[in-house]
Amino acid sequence: MKKPWIQQYFLKRARTKKQLWLKYKSTGSQAEFDRHRSYSNQLKHYLRSAKHRYELRLSKSGPKTVYKYVRTKILAKVSTPIICDTDNVFARNEEGTANIRNLPACTTPQIKPSLSNVDFSDEIVFSEFTKLPEKSSPGSDGITSLVLKRCATTISGPLAFIMTSAFQTSVLSPILLQAQVTPLLKRAIKRNQRTIYLSSICCKIMERVICHHLRQFLIDNYIISSNQYGFLPGRSTVTCLLRCLNDWSLSLERNEPTDVIYLEFEKAFDCLPHHRLLPKLENSGVQGLLLKCIETFLSDRYFNVRVGSSFSTKRNVLSAVPQGLVLGPLLFLVYVSDLLSLLKSSHFFYADDGKLYGNPLTLSQIIQDDFSISYS
Repeated sequence: MKKPWIQQYFLKRARTKKQLWLKYKSTGSQAEFDRHRSYSNQLKHYLRSAKHRYELRLSKSGPKTVYKYVRTKILAKVSTPIICDTDNVFARNEEGTANIRNLPACTTPQIKPSLSNVDFSDEIVFSEFTKLPEKSSPGSDGITSLVLKRCATTISGPLAFIMTSAFQTSVLSPILLQAQVTPLLKRAIKRNQRTIYLSSICCKIMERVICHHLRQFLIDNYIISSNQYGFLPGRSTVTCLLRCLNDWSLSLERNEPTDVIYLEFEKAFDCLPHHRLLPKLENSGVQGLLLKCIETFLSDRYFNVRVGSSFSTKRNVLSAVPQGLVLGPLLFLVYVSDLLSLLKSSHFFYADDGKLYGNPLTLSQIIQDDFSISYS
């Protein structure tokens, strides 16, 4: 791995350190050994200081640079496990694995509260424009967030009118549904590419308004489990970890063992079927124009892949919740919400990553049953 804080100056000192070591090996002198050790400790101190200064400069370059650097430190190279279905037949390919890992049909009972309308007022749209980051990649229309943010006062009214009309008719402009896909390699093989969709920022503004109403509705009616920590306000990986750590610490104080099973649904966002998601939304109380708008938003999308300056031919999005869209993560939480209601052991999830845990002496069968449910 490259270490950008190592300059040419340190490479010269490293060669000097090697020469001192060779000199000690040839003479066997204690004085030469002490000289090599002193020089080595000094070089190690200089390297640590250079690394500290480099990380300090990164911290002032913005969150994206920091996150990119941190990911290089924590990226785990774990191979995908081979799984089998309920008949103990192993999957032959990725498609078979995705089918085995498909979640069960909707089991959440029908609830009375419903949400069918969304307000796209001038004030709401203007507020969303002011929250845009100035440095954000534009979609296929080429309109940057900086232009939209500076023109928010002028264009928020017309765009609010267009969004209201599109919502009421469930007809979205093709330019809003077109996305450019940039494949980002998670590993150096094709099937482990993460597809990131770059859509129109105006479409993202419409998504944010819908997402705000939908998220509040789901939280108010307890549709999303309190054990789900992904993409929700006031919840994060840190708060999830603290709750788990608290439970595990209490078990240690009681001298009780704890088994922890970590779960991850491979390519969960890419394998999500629309024909199952939409009934779950309806069963959760999303109805009328909102349900129809989400259906249009998912079913009429198309994309092309960009590699350098070249573009592929356009293709329709037949399934999946595209990564990079605003509404996608929340729709995924609705899709897996009934799974969490079936689990009986202690569990916490962050989107498609989760953990089951408990005392194996008293809850081994419950943990095993929950594990089987998670992968059925």
